[in-house]
Amino acid sequence: METKLKLLLGSLHLPSIVRAALWSLSLLWVWSSGFAAISALVFLSISVFAYFTPFFHTFSFPFSWLVLTLTAPLLVFMIPYGWQFWVATIFLGTLFFALLALKNLVLAHRIFWLQGLLSGCLFSLFFIFYGGDLSQEFLWKWLAIFFLSYFLTREFLKTLRQIWGGEANSVFHPSISRFFPAVSAFFISEAVWVIGTLPLGFINAAILTSVIAYVWIHCFIKYAEWCFGKVKMGQILIDVLVMVILLCAISYSTKWSI
Repeated sequence: METKLKLLLGSLHLPSIVRAALWSLSLLWVWSSGFAAISALVFLSISVFAYFTPFFHTFSFPFSWLVLTLTAPLLVFMIPYGWQFWVATIFLGTLFFALLALKNLVLAHRIFWLQGLLSGCLFSLFFIFYGGDLSQEFLWKWLAIFFLSYFLTREFLKTLRQIWGGEANSVFHPSISRFFPAVSAFFISEAVWVIGTLPLGFINAAILTSVIAYVWIHCFIKYAEWCFGKVKMGQILIDVLVMVILLCAISYSTKWSI
C-alpha cells in the first residue's frame, strides 16, 4: 500500500515538476536576454499558464504566486553570476514547484512545504528590499513589506486551517484568524525596519530577517500542535533554543561595518 501511494504521489508530482522546470528555464532566458520584452512576456505567460491550469484551488495562493512572479526576475539580476546564482535559480524553481504542488494538493507533508513557501516568499521580498537603495522612498517600500507580509500570512493561516480541519476549531478562535496576520505583518515589518538600520550587507540582512520570520511562524505552528496534543512543551522549547542559537550564530558570523 505504501509503495502504491508513493508511486501515485510521484506521478502526481511530475506535472508540477515539469512546469516548475519550464518556469525556471524561462527565468534564465529573461536573465540571459537582459530582460528583453519577448523573454519577459514568455516568462509571464508560462507563470500564468502553470498556475491557472488546471483551474483548481486557483485562488488559494494568489499572493504567493504574485510575489514569486514579480520578484524572481529582479532577484536573479541582483545576484552576481556564480554558484550563488545557480543556487538562487534552483531555490526559486523549488518555491514555484511547492506553490503548484500545494495548490493541486499533491504533497504529503503539506505543512512543511507550506512553511517553506511562506519563508521563501518573504526571503525574496527581504532580499529585494535590502538590496535596493534604502535612502530612496524607504517608507513606501516598508509599507509594501507590511501589506505583502499580511496577505502572505493570511494565505498561510487559511491553508493551515484547511489542513488541520476540525482540530483547528480548538485553536483558531475567530479573533486569531483576524489578528494573527496583522500581528505577524507588524512584527515582520518592525524587524525589517530595525535590521535595515544596522550596518549589515543586504544578503546577511535578508537572511537574518528571514530567520526571525521563520522562528515566529514555526513557534505558532508548534503552539497549535501543542494545543492538539501532538507535541510536548519540551519539544517546543528545544525548537526555540535551536532557533535562538541559529540567530546568535548568524549575528556572530556577520561582518559588522559602518
